[in-house]
Amino acid sequence: MRTMKAGPAGFVLIEALIALAVFAFGLLGLIGLQAISIRNSADAKHRADAAYFANQLVSQMWVDKANLANYAYRSTDTACNASTAVPTYDALNNWLRDLATSLPGITSDSTGSLKPQILLDTAPVTSTAVTVTICWRQNNEAAAHSHVVRAQINN
Repeated sequence: MRTMKAGPAGFVLIEALIALAVFAFGLLGLIGLQAISIRNSADAKHRADAAYFANQLVSQMWVDKANLANYAYRSTDTACNASTAVPTYDALNNWLRDLATSLPGITSDSTGSLKPQILLDTAPVTSTAVTVTICWRQNNEAAAHSHVVRAQINN
């Protein structure tokens, strides 16, 4: 008759299950890192776009100094608040329309979404201080992101 050898029966199966669990947790960690990387990459792109558009508007103001007062937008309101105001200056409308297609949470119509703010401090006679604040909101985020550019435009 055959006798059974006493020993650790099923030990290899338990080792394989533990190895599979460790591998699964590792994969979940990598998937989480990938999701964070994608979110941070999108955030960096939106910040770069905001900087580009703010600098573009300041450059446009430098070129169009004669109409500098027409660029003032929401000068009596705070930045990053919803507004139904629509600018009347065509160059600003075009810029705002392009901005709304690039950044999430901004609209150029009267739907009340986030709007940029352009402040003009015209106290000095020889120059004008310009502050451009661009606000946007990522998907599913309660807080708005903002980018502020301040420039001095000499007459």
